[in-house]
Amino acid sequence: MPRPHRYFVISFTLAAVIAAGRCVLAASDAQTALLRSTFADVDMSKFMGLIAARGLAGGAMPDPRASEHIPSPLPGSSVSESIVTLNNTGERVGKATIWNESLGSGFLELQETTSAAGQNTAEYWVLTSDWRRCVLNGEAAYGKDGRLLSSNFWRNDPQLRFAGSPQLPNDVFPSHIPPSAFLLALDAPEPGATGKLNMVLGRYGYMTFDLWAQDIEQTRVPAGTFRALKVITRVDADSVMRYWPAFLRRLAQPFFPKNVLYYDTAPPHHLVKFVGSFGYLAPEVTAQMTRVYIASESERDRR
Repeated sequence: MPRPHRYFVISFTLAAVIAAGRCVLAASDAQTALLRSTFADVDMSKFMGLIAARGLAGGAMPDPRASEHIPSPLPGSSVSESIVTLNNTGERVGKATIWNESLGSGFLELQETTSAAGQNTAEYWVLTSDWRRCVLNGEAAYGKDGRLLSSNFWRNDPQLRFAGSPQLPNDVFPSHIPPSAFLLALDAPEPGATGKLNMVLGRYGYMTFDLWAQDIEQTRVPAGTFRALKVITRVDADSVMRYWPAFLRRLAQPFFPKNVLYYDTAPPHHLVKFVGSFGYLAPEVTAQMTRVYIASESERDRR
């Protein structure tokens, strides 16, 4: 049975997803100039320097000789730990540790995942001060012997656009979406709120998630019982079937799968529970928070 490779990063990667046809949109010079101006408001070099100082950047290309480097939470960070299990068998397939830190004028969200087989993945996202835009993303996976297995870096930049494909929105996220992003994409953290979240789809476009907050529920997980805001996510059919007739898109929309996320209503709004699939053809899983704590120097020493 297939298992998710990255166990808690909500990475909806719809390879060859239902979309058909060719993209023939090209931005005008005015559109391109406007897009560049919106990216200029972020001091990317400053963020890059801070990322390097945090120990999350090395040479220009990954070094295959690199040994495992998993960052530890800074003292004072609110950290959550979760386990992930397969819905059909209850088998435990991974553990995730998630926390946020201030980073200059923005924020840094970090996540460490450990598979049942012993592989570790470290990933980070640099977010703007309103938490609604990701400007940098990096990820590295290590084998249980500490060898680098894979790595990836992503920068929110208009040059990512492939010739002839649609312009990427300014607020687009990489193909791995941090857990906090869905809550923060809502127009308000309360029942009845709605929102949209854009994610890159390869080099040729992007897709959009529709989000809506349903209600507040008492949600019991191993870490305790929490008042949690229930948030539903589903891919917008129009964003991945834009070249199909409108009536077919309307017919297809109800059949797109939904994922359910439960966020603690108390700050810092940890993700308490997730029910759904992490990606196209991935199995259904449930992630539940098992522990939440404030990091200290002693916690760093034990890692």
